Amino acid sequence: MKRKKKRLRVDRIIYCLLVLLFIIFLIKLGSYSLSNLKIYNTVKEKNIIIVHKRKVRLWKKTIKYIKDNKNETVIKYKKNYLYLYSSELDNKFIINLDIKKKKINKPLFNNVKSLYIKDTDTLEKINKLEIKLPMFLYKKKYVDVYGITDNDIELVQKRIKVNNKYVKFTLNNKYKDYFITYIDLKDYNVKENINLKKDELYDLSIIQNPSNATDNKVYYSNYDKDIISINDDKIKALKKGDTVIKVKINDIIKEVKVNVVEEEKKVIKEEKKEKFDITVKDGITYVDGIMIVNKTYSLPKDYNPGLQKVYKDAFTQMQSAAKLDNINLFIASGFRSYDDQVKLYNAYVKEDGKEKADTYSARPGYSEHQSGLAADINTAASWFDDTQEAKWLKQNCYKYGFIIRYPKGEEKYTGYKYESWHLRYVGKELAKKIHDNNDISLEHYFNITSVYKD
Repeated sequence: MKRKKKRLRVDRIIYCLLVLLFIIFLIKLGSYSLSNLKIYNTVKEKNIIIVHKRKVRLWKKTIKYIKDNKNETVIKYKKNYLYLYSSELDNKFIINLDIKKKKINKPLFNNVKSLYIKDTDTLEKINKLEIKLPMFLYKKKYVDVYGITDNDIELVQKRIKVNNKYVKFTLNNKYKDYFITYIDLKDYNVKENINLKKDELYDLSIIQNPSNATDNKVYYSNYDKDIISINDDKIKALKKGDTVIKVKINDIIKEVKVNVVEEEKKVIKEEKKEKFDITVKDGITYVDGIMIVNKTYSLPKDYNPGLQKVYKDAFTQMQSAAKLDNINLFIASGFRSYDDQVKLYNAYVKEDGKEKADTYSARPGYSEHQSGLAADINTAASWFDDTQEAKWLKQNCYKYGFIIRYPKGEEKYTGYKYESWHLRYVGKELAKKIHDNNDISLEHYFNITSVYKD
């Protein structure tokens, strides 16, 4: 007698599959609930979200608690800490960090090793990043953080102290990428013998090699404080005598001998103020043959010479001389047409308002960049002020016919804030006179105004 074959029960298979799916669902739900419970408790206790996966889904009550009680929250992911405003937090988010070791092959960096942080959606949302450094960086006491824009590399934070293998820095939407690095100081140049008269000020202007060394803080010691005082790298002669300054940068120590003598008393004769010849030709103002462009004196809208040959030739000479001192100079922004200035100025007004924009940007037709005789060197940012390049330019640019067009302390004459990077070509003769006159502005020297009519 034949045995009947058992028929395959489809309904039982479906039932088993449903049970299996339900078990999987319960496991995931349990894992999700336990994970979120842990996150919720950690947030309440320490204000930190610890996650181990790129994709994160939070409880709504966790999000609500954070937004109700914290302005800023911290996410810990793969040993790095991401700081973001609570308003940016959502119950579903994906962490995307692109961090790797990379050599920077750019001027001033010479293939230096760095930790490179590439732009991602996550980077755009966070406002601060605390990152664990690789061994070649965390062994250092300090590191530098640089930001990369479309056209430039800018120093974001200088000489950040490494804290237990970590550094923390603030992010800015203007930068696409970042990199963290350490640049060794090889040597520095400082005048070894200085002769001063009583009450005279002397700027040491130490030139470091390379100019962007990380641990570049200067220490002065062992000098007689009754004979001289030192403040911001400037020596002031107090009384007659000899002393020796011990200069230390990183582990490099040098000595500077200073001799102070009494100043001879001189009979001061009253000098008549020099008069200058002001002429206007084709809508352009000249004072003693020097083109003047400022808030009082404008250029015609169609004046469009490009960066003039005399500027380029003089800059090339200065650039070659700077290289001998391990100083790297380049033109970051040269000629700018009237139409270009319209776009730039309007953008600044939109961002900061007209009153503030007028302190650092010229209105169309009033910009020196349109003259073809001015350019921004290396960058157009205030971090440049303390660089070795800025110090070198202040000491040497006059030798090639340039002046710092908007000097420190001359704001009331120029109408603009200090710009250590903005060089104007005026010729060697006038540049030397201005340099010998404490690097005053053109307005101060020629006794002319720089004020908009409205």
